[in-house]
Amino acid sequence: MKIESRTPVGEHEFYCCGARVLIKDGAIGVLIEPRTSYCPLHEAIYWTKILDREAVKRTAEIKIKDLGFCRENRVFDESSVVPYGSSEIAKVRLQFGLYELPCETSM
Repeated sequence: MKIESRTPVGEHEFYCCGARVLIKDGAIGVLIEPRTSYCPLHEAIYWTKILDREAVKRTAEIKIKDLGFCRENRVFDESSVVPYGSSEIAKVRLQFGLYELPCETSM
């Protein structure tokens, strides 16, 4: 995969671990505290036990560096995409007690 630019381009706002993140002019800003304090999946992927502002910022940096997130000419690998609506399905299953979520939240 060839990614031309090493710096994010444009302005991007998204959520990571429940924190609102803004990438603008190549700088990463975590606008609100993460709502999730621990997630085993996040730990497995990003080696982070405690989710705080710094962990969210590091996660965004890894996505930019390794995946081309928010960069020009990003090559998108469709094989790793989760089907549309998976978070909504998970939310409904949780509401009806069909399975438990192992992540800890500060809600």
